[in-house]
Amino acid sequence: MEGMDSMTLLEKLELYDNHVEAIAGVQHMRLLLVLDLSFNAIREMVPLGASCPLLEHLYLAQNKLRRIEGLEGLVNLKTLDLGANRIRVILTIFVDAALH
Repeated sequence: MEGMDSMTLLEKLELYDNHVEAIAGVQHMRLLLVLDLSFNAIREMVPLGASCPLLEHLYLAQNKLRRIEGLEGLVNLKTLDLGANRIRVILTIFVDAALH
């Protein structure tokens, strides 16, 4: 994903059903609330918490993901869609702060 450096005020990015192979180019989108990269060819999740701290909805369904990772720092995340990937093991990825 190239040419998105100037899109710093973007709140919603949908690149649904393309040929995207990696999550990249969102480092400057600090106001991003929705990121939809479903139906692509993404193999790895990358940490988004530092670059998109306000992210509420992340859609990565129908990709080629094998692991759930890179969710640290996404404290506002309300929706996470990882359906139809290649994930074989699910570990505890969230700990409710209210339990502490």
